Amino acid sequence: MSVSKPIVGVLGYLVSAEESVRRSLDEREHAVFALNYFDKVAAFDMLPIAIPAVSPTTAAAYVDVVDGLVFTGGADVDPEFYGDDPDPRLRAGIRRRDEFELAIAQSAVAKGLPVLGICRGMQVLNVAMGGSLLQYVGLEEGYLRHGTGSPAAAFHDVEIVDGELKSMVGDRLTVNSLHHQAIRVLASGLRVAATSPDGLIEAALGDDEPILCVQWHPEQLALGTVAGDAPFAWLRSQMLQVEHA
Repeated sequence: MSVSKPIVGVLGYLVSAEESVRRSLDEREHAVFALNYFDKVAAFDMLPIAIPAVSPTTAAAYVDVVDGLVFTGGADVDPEFYGDDPDPRLRAGIRRRDEFELAIAQSAVAKGLPVLGICRGMQVLNVAMGGSLLQYVGLEEGYLRHGTGSPAAAFHDVEIVDGELKSMVGDRLTVNSLHHQAIRVLASGLRVAATSPDGLIEAALGDDEPILCVQWHPEQLALGTVAGDAPFAWLRSQMLQVEHA
């Protein structure tokens, strides 16, 4: 490594030109980065750097200059990328972000780079590896309230079903939930690590690659909480293992 701390690329959000105008910005797309991801990465003695959604052709080059990646939350993934027609309740996404993040996810997995996927990030990694998504999970479908339709997080327990994750967090966690999509078919190369009481996959681990995906938002949880700290501690440990391999 070129610096003493592992370098973590944090993927950013995109704000469309129309949304930018609504937010009193100019009439252009804007790359936006939530600082809580950066703060949490830095709290675990890693150096976060911002990676905006630019051309997918740059994906492999970004993978070559970082030691790990964090895929962040955000808009729905276009179902075209996993072969589905859009559900009427699908929320507007930004194709440019989808294309870039799917490309950098595939490059990272191919290289064996340690990767943490959070909420949408979990969904992006699953799609990049060949899985599919439930486009809408709501109360009317018999699911828990996972934050659907509200800016405030819902909280619920998850059961840890994988031994590796159990060694980090125990048998059960209470997590925050802010999503209305979820994993439908888990990609080959990933295994279920945690589930919610309604049967949704809440965490997944790579079978052979250093990948951890969580459906909750650990970056929004205070330092000292297991659900908030464990994913970032895992990321650092994986990068150190690669460094010393």
